[in-house]
Amino acid sequence: SGEPILKLSGTEKDATFVFRDSMTPVEVVELWEATLAKLYSTSLADAKNIQPGRFAGLDGFSFDLDYVTKDEVDRRGRGHAAVKDGRLYLIFYSGTRLHHYGLRLPAAERIAQTAKIGS
Repeated sequence: SGEPILKLSGTEKDATFVFRDSMTPVEVVELWEATLAKLYSTSLADAKNIQPGRFAGLDGFSFDLDYVTKDEVDRRGRGHAAVKDGRLYLIFYSGTRLHHYGLRLPAAERIAQTAKIGS
């Protein structure tokens, strides 16, 4: 809590991208969406399907995200997240929407299902 959701190399700390442990799942997803938009210099990002679920043995949530990268490639991503002791734990898989996303999604979901958070 109080730290950027993702530290972007060569950028100053920006209060816009700071995670707070009081955020709702929708707010966390919006923060992730904004962070990826900044990372890939795009305004074309659309999060959807935010749903409660289990992640790493905790009550958490999952979401889908469509976005376009600088090279104008359409991508799709799937995230799983949970908050424990003021820390956000998030795993995000993405790939090109037309081919790689669907091809590797089952393997990415298996990895997400085995995630564990140490004590």
